[in-house]
Amino acid sequence: MIYLFLYLASIIDNIKSDLVFIPLILVLIAICSIPILGLLLEEKFFDYAKKYKNVIINFFLICLILMFSANFIPTKGTLYQMAAVYCGKELNKTVQIDKKLQKVSELIDLQLDKNIKELKNVRNN
Repeated sequence: MIYLFLYLASIIDNIKSDLVFIPLILVLIAICSIPILGLLLEEKFFDYAKKYKNVIINFFLICLILMFSANFIPTKGTLYQMAAVYCGKELNKTVQIDKKLQKVSELIDLQLDKNIKELKNVRNN
């Protein structure tokens, strides 16, 4: 199970870096294509210019959303810290359960010893 977690942590880290890097490249491409919009502003291409402008604006918005969404994906280090806290918590529970089981075992031993003494007393009488 831990191997799967480590593998998924590395994949998530790669996705996070891609969510920042790829939209940046796409934004640069869109910025470089803005001069084309200037060419399309002539009267005969005016309808195409409106559509092109809307495409570029939507493209920028999608890229911004992708870049900002990368902030909500935890880094590999954060995932490892979360796993360490979880494992520590589970280990603490295990230690507490072991202590309780040890006490229960002692109680059972004491009760058994008491019952054995009573049986010996009954036999001797």
